[in-house]
Amino acid sequence: MKLPVVGFRIEFCGEWVEQEQVEEMKKKEERLEKQMTEVMSENKKLTDPLQKANNDVDELRRQLSNYDKDKQLLVVS
Repeated sequence: MKLPVVGFRIEFCGEWVEQEQVEEMKKKEERLEKQMTEVMSENKKLTDPLQKANNDVDELRRQLSNYDKDKQLLVVS
């Protein structure tokens, strides 16, 4: 008479782990991959407006520098 196989053990990274542990690790990996995809998507949504804002700041600083130079020229003349 054979006994039913309840679970199995496999070697993973030099350690023996149970079937349930392997299933838990796979679920955790899937959850983390989904989370990483969501974070990367959110990062992309935020990166584009940030880049535009940085470009706007650079342009405004350039304009301020020109304004200050023009103001100095008017004072001298």
